[in-house]
Amino acid sequence: MEGARVIDLFAGSGALGLEAMSRGGSFCLFVETDADARGAIRDNIEALGLFGETRIHRRSASMLGAKPSGVGPKFTLAFIDPPYGKDLVESTLLSLQQGAWLADGALVLAEQGKDEIPPIVAGFEENDRRTYGAAQITFYRFLA
Repeated sequence: MEGARVIDLFAGSGALGLEAMSRGGSFCLFVETDADARGAIRDNIEALGLFGETRIHRRSASMLGAKPSGVGPKFTLAFIDPPYGKDLVESTLLSLQQGAWLADGALVLAEQGKDEIPPIVAGFEENDRRTYGAAQITFYRFLA
């Protein structure tokens, strides 16, 4: 995690990105559309004193568009945690790829329900898959 540039998609409270920051991440962009969730992220950022090292982006994670230059270099670590059963992981992986958000070799962790089938997307190599209770985490490596 040391020095990782993190993007937390479907961020919710921001727990995944904040945990990465606590383990040495250098910057985290939280992507969330829900106003209440963005408020919770802001509160958590303030409580942890991370204002200069974080940013909140109000945009759909599955339709990011091109990466704005204002968010700095490409990201080396991505968390994708959409609502289960909505089939949003594939469109989010494609959105990250098409918008040039990820650095070559970036690690992507995608959470889905344990019964969902992880997508196969060109440019993303599945390295591992683990199940924890109702959750399934797929570990991808982005190959630019």
